[in-house]
Amino acid sequence: MKHFNLRISGLVQGVGFRFFASQKADFLNLTGFIKNNPDGTVSIEIEGNDKNLEEFITWCRKGPPTAEVKKLEVKEGKLKNFSEFKYY
Repeated sequence: MKHFNLRISGLVQGVGFRFFASQKADFLNLTGFIKNNPDGTVSIEIEGNDKNLEEFITWCRKGPPTAEVKKLEVKEGKLKNFSEFKYY
């Protein structure tokens, strides 16, 4: 199990990014949360196994068809043992 903090920049608010990311996280049995930030970016804290995290992070590089991801920052963090994936 690993924990990652992601920050996504570009056209990522108002395009369904949080909704589709939460579906992807649920499908991959990942836990954590996603939220919009006041500066127009999206933040994600996510936990799970290496393979599923890699697939999720790869998906975040493009996002849903309506998004335009310009930048993805990925930092490993301390496990928080989330019980589910939520979006705010």
